[in-house]
Amino acid sequence: NSKELYISIEPAEEKEYYPLSPAQKRLYIYHQLVTANTSYNMPYLIPLAGDIGKERLEVVFKTLIARHESLRTSFETVNQEPVQKIHQEVDFTIRHANLLEEDSEQITADLTIPFDLSRAPLMRAHILTFASKPGRQILFIDMHHIITDGTSQGILEKEFALLCSGAQLGPL
Repeated sequence: NSKELYISIEPAEEKEYYPLSPAQKRLYIYHQLVTANTSYNMPYLIPLAGDIGKERLEVVFKTLIARHESLRTSFETVNQEPVQKIHQEVDFTIRHANLLEEDSEQITADLTIPFDLSRAPLMRAHILTFASKPGRQILFIDMHHIITDGTSQGILEKEFALLCSGAQLGPL
């Protein structure tokens, strides 16, 4: 006799707004008190192998954004209560930056800026090139912790790598 080790989670009904989890509520309230803070930004630097191309990377990001509601979520206050809103579509463009030299601490400090939680996506990306290292490219990604955690981040990283390699993703 085999026992089912998990139960399926059914999708929530579609609504205009959804309540925040307790962790999201704490992050939202903190952000309202200290709007210029980057404490909950999650920056990543990823070396790019070869010339993957901005257009291809944008397709990968847009695929992930379409797939995961958290990447299309914004936060606001309605009737004095913080809520999250899932958008059907959001604009996303990768920016490009030419830098003089590669200094990961300086890059992270310069590109990690506060998010406006009312504007999805709460993620940004830059392709970085360096005058001191022609041909070298790094992808800088910054996300706000209110839309991701360690477990979710692992899933996003795996799916990002699969999409970059040309693989198709299975259903959620």
